[in-house]
Amino acid sequence: MLCVATVVSLVLLMAGCDVGTNPLIFDGTPAEATFEITSVGSVFPPITYIVDLQSVLSDINDYVDSIKVYNISMKIENLGGTNSTISGNLTINKVGDPTIHQFVSLNGTPISAFATEKSIFDPSLAASGFTYSPTVVPLLNGFLKDNPKPTVDVVASGTSTAGHYIIHVKVYSQVFTTP
Repeated sequence: MLCVATVVSLVLLMAGCDVGTNPLIFDGTPAEATFEITSVGSVFPPITYIVDLQSVLSDINDYVDSIKVYNISMKIENLGGTNSTISGNLTINKVGDPTIHQFVSLNGTPISAFATEKSIFDPSLAASGFTYSPTVVPLLNGFLKDNPKPTVDVVASGTSTAGHYIIHVKVYSQVFTTP
């Protein structure tokens, strides 16, 4: 055990890491938007989900130095529909701010591509007609610099084959606090 402690101490010393003065890192509570879509095989009306970004701090009691987004995932539950595909966009904006930011686009994307939760940054999704905006992480990190954290509208709009679907979008973050 003494050997392990010595090795850890040497690694921290060599890395220039002073555990007493560097921030502590916590996983923020994932911010989630959920959209329920029932489609007869045509355009579904825009669906807005309001997310309070302050919720990422729900389990943090320390002084927050900064928050960084490290992943965004999607999962689509198919509750009825065969050969199901979806086309459309997910957009985001601060409540009260008219500036709309597109962050994902689906173009004939099979619902099955998101049968399990997947990172939107998974390069294999491009083959299924899925793209994401490279500005989404810097945009969200900018929103998370505000104090208090803003409330945002996430909007799903588009078309799908006939069916009943639930789209889950989660934003994962790390919260840096001072000890």
